[in-house]
Amino acid sequence: MRAKIIENPSGWELRVEDRPFFVRGAVGHERLERLAALGANAVRLPRVTRERLDAAQAAGLGVLAGLPLKPERNGMDYDDVAAVEAQRERVLDLVREFKDHPAVLMWCAGNELDHIPGRTDFNPKVWDAVNAIARGIHEMDADHPVLTAVGMGEFGKIAGCVAACPELDLLGVNAYADVGRVAPLLREHGWTKPYLITEWGMSGAWQRPKTPWGAPFEETSTVKAECYRRRYRSAVLAHPGRCLGSFIFYWGWRHETTLSWYNTWDPEGNEMETVEVWRELWTGEPADPTLPHLYGVRVNHFAAPDPVWLRPGDTVPLEALTDGSAGRPGLRFRWELRPEVEYGAYAGGGETLPEVVAGAIRDEDGPRASLRAPETTGRFRVFVYLYDHDNRFATANLPVFIGEPE
Repeated sequence: MRAKIIENPSGWELRVEDRPFFVRGAVGHERLERLAALGANAVRLPRVTRERLDAAQAAGLGVLAGLPLKPERNGMDYDDVAAVEAQRERVLDLVREFKDHPAVLMWCAGNELDHIPGRTDFNPKVWDAVNAIARGIHEMDADHPVLTAVGMGEFGKIAGCVAACPELDLLGVNAYADVGRVAPLLREHGWTKPYLITEWGMSGAWQRPKTPWGAPFEETSTVKAECYRRRYRSAVLAHPGRCLGSFIFYWGWRHETTLSWYNTWDPEGNEMETVEVWRELWTGEPADPTLPHLYGVRVNHFAAPDPVWLRPGDTVPLEALTDGSAGRPGLRFRWELRPEVEYGAYAGGGETLPEVVAGAIRDEDGPRASLRAPETTGRFRVFVYLYDHDNRFATANLPVFIGEPE
């Protein structure tokens, strides 16, 4: 794909093969034919390989190709001139290898390179390294714009990026509950070029209220679906001439905070109700009105944001909070209790799917069941799922603590 960004009287525009191209994309690398069928025209690959580029081409998707710049949080020292130059050469070798692949749309030089968990400072020389790589890409590849992706933390950093990175063609911003602040913050800190929302979606775990023991309350899939609708219209479509499109996070399944927080399908591969809403946003065709919905879950009559403490061996009622759709023929509920995970330091790193606690869920009767608390004390989470006849599902969960209050 030959892509270029032009400035015209109405603002900035991305053109591909000399035609306007507004990015309708997602972050991920699996089921790309299905992603395209939903109306997507692009995919963000955090790590570029020939196999993944070939899969995207087969699906008719352009690729925002991730280039592996090592962040400080993973041990990179941007004061080490030799290490910085070696990284630059490795990255440019990748560009040289893949620049003529017909699926490449743009290059993404690193992801949230400024972010170090638990810290607000970072080495500003990272921007010099990004700019040097962008310059090197431009010298060999005039057909694909270059960006780097940043998060929303300590947004004053953008002024440094503006000063040090004139070679960037646009900027990528990862934002969740605060995605509506992207446009005004970029303007405030001097970014005058176009941008993409390179990750967005539901509220992040760090943005949600927490229990006294630190477990975040997750939005239900139904609430997330409405967040997608509202945020797409107010934060992506509302800034023509500046925002060139977006990549929803996350097209796939992985464990990050919970088994459902950022995902679009369950561990068995069944699609969450949010997928149908993505199709609505990308095609303009209304989502299927028969989608299952869930608005919360009660444990022992308590719902979020109430903390739930149980004693080992307690048996308490469970209730899924639904609407009239739950009574339609062919819908079925499933309940689970799983231990809470130890949260990964960054992007769910090191998290694995905890096993279902056998025998904990009893007396299942549609939206109601009972929970027998295990004898093991600690942090757990109750999950409920509502599936339709096509195995599309809604889900909700609630953290619980078994044992004495901490």
